[in-house]
Amino acid sequence: MDGAGGAEAQAAATRGTARRIGRTAAFLGRDPRARSTIGPAGMSEPTHLERAVLHAMLEGAHPALVQLREQLHGLSVVHRVATPTSFSTRLRPARGAPRAPVAAARAVLDDLHADVPGLSGGAAFALFVEDGWLSRLEGSTYGGEPWPDDLAGFTLHHDDPERDLSDLDAPEP
Repeated sequence: MDGAGGAEAQAAATRGTARRIGRTAAFLGRDPRARSTIGPAGMSEPTHLERAVLHAMLEGAHPALVQLREQLHGLSVVHRVATPTSFSTRLRPARGAPRAPVAAARAVLDDLHADVPGLSGGAAFALFVEDGWLSRLEGSTYGGEPWPDDLAGFTLHHDDPERDLSDLDAPEP
């Protein structure tokens, strides 16, 4: 996945294979305590994998990350699309959540990767922030490998401990 265009490139490569799923996609990490449904009606909560990725993406002391973490409380999933190798999840923060002071109209955090048992190339993730709001989370495997049904034991890591968060800098006064 190559940042903001990763999902679009993945979709182009697998045109026609993306579909809306009416059940929990196994690779999204079923957790018996926190199962969410991928269905056409209503909103759901993020899955175990999505929550772990969101928390890892939003780690850090940057002021925008602090505000974006506040949006995790009551965060809803409004739509999910999954293929065997990727997913795209549209998010909606709860009413009353603080808008993050982000300079760019669209910022992308795409420095998080996963090591997953049974997935030799691992996976990459991108979190989209639009106008200071969490808007979409995408994940894709490397090399077109399908996600394993069981994600137990996955680990998350950033490209570099010194993350480039300049897209999140507050607007100039």
